[in-house]
Amino acid sequence: MFWFDIFLRDHIIFFTRVLTRVTGLVMIAPVLSQKSAPVNYRALLCFAMAVVLTPPQWEMRTGVPAPENVTEYAIMLIPELFIGIIIGMGLVIFFSGIQMGGALIGRLCGMMLANVVDPATGVSMPTYSRFLHLLLITIFVCMGGVRMTMEAFLDTFKIIPVGQAPLPDEKAAAAIFELVAGSFYLGMQVSMPIVVSLMLALLVLALVGRAVPQLNIMVVGFGIKSMLSFVLTSIMITGMMYAYTKEIDGAFETIMAAFK
Repeated sequence: MFWFDIFLRDHIIFFTRVLTRVTGLVMIAPVLSQKSAPVNYRALLCFAMAVVLTPPQWEMRTGVPAPENVTEYAIMLIPELFIGIIIGMGLVIFFSGIQMGGALIGRLCGMMLANVVDPATGVSMPTYSRFLHLLLITIFVCMGGVRMTMEAFLDTFKIIPVGQAPLPDEKAAAAIFELVAGSFYLGMQVSMPIVVSLMLALLVLALVGRAVPQLNIMVVGFGIKSMLSFVLTSIMITGMMYAYTKEIDGAFETIMAAFK
């Protein structure tokens, strides 16, 4: 039964490598990493994905050295984990720009006092940022973003076979910096029309306050700015869909460039 023990050991080691790569993606990527979903459900998702992905990759195991001990085995799992984390972190960074734009809009329309805890990240953020982020996630799901994420993840098995993953290098760092710049640009591109409109509204309210001192601009202006921000946001949704739909393919190409 010695040969059977070796065969079973090789299969388990290979499976855990695939499982580690999947886990890195599921615990970071948007939609898949929602903390509102129970941990055992996400663990079951990782296990099910690994079970499906392991058999097609088994033929590519040639040349993968077997670990000599537990320490070496744990070290060999770290690069696999980073592959999934880089894809998930790239998408998180790509979506973070809209939260910054939402915070800027919320500050101008007087909604910075209302902060909520984001259940997806566990951190406090302005209500407007949370709203725009949820709206962007909805757009991402409707445009097939989860399918695109899984396609990019499956491509990593072709580019970097299981067991041959290196540690992140300067290419991964360059991809992350490019995503940060692109996220900032998109966030500003989407939020600037609303920001400029709100600044003009503030200027008009200031002039009205000077012309009619008896009018309480602080009370009247808060309602006007809030109503204006919601109207402009409803108009902006189409532009947000167009901007992010146009750039999402480039974001995935930038993420995959970290592995080439």
